[in-house]
Amino acid sequence: MSEAQAVPRWVWPPVVAVLVVSCLVALEGLAQGGSAGAVAERFADPRYWGLVAIWFFAWQTNAWLTEHATGGVMRAAVAALFGVTLLILWEMMVRLYAVPGVILPAPSAIWATLTGSLPILWGDFVQTIVKGALSGYVIGCGSAVLTAIAIDRSPFLQAGLLPVGNF
Repeated sequence: MSEAQAVPRWVWPPVVAVLVVSCLVALEGLAQGGSAGAVAERFADPRYWGLVAIWFFAWQTNAWLTEHATGGVMRAAVAALFGVTLLILWEMMVRLYAVPGVILPAPSAIWATLTGSLPILWGDFVQTIVKGALSGYVIGCGSAVLTAIAIDRSPFLQAGLLPVGNF
């Protein structure tokens, strides 16, 4: 194909996206015992096409930012846009298809549980990190420094332990 006849690069992502999402929706609808008419209703749902549109817009924006990103801030914007897009699509998919919270909770439900459990999480952090790991780290570092000082100051320990330490 000559360059004039070539399909533009931006055409393929939405085509692939629509095909993949359509196949997933159709398989999911048929797996739940739905008829072909029920699957067709899902495709007629404007929320479905809203998901595809958001995904396509975010993909194109991210692709454009990736090509034009020169500094660290722009590169961080690419990663942030990708993460925000995933969270938005996740939230929309869970609500659109009424996925039970036990199977896949929405990001908003996770955030609400996280912020509602801060006192318990803080207590767990203090018990695990501050009292357990941090105190063990301080004790280990302190004993290592004291052992190193003792070896450095004693010719007997230098003769016995320094070769082992070097080995």
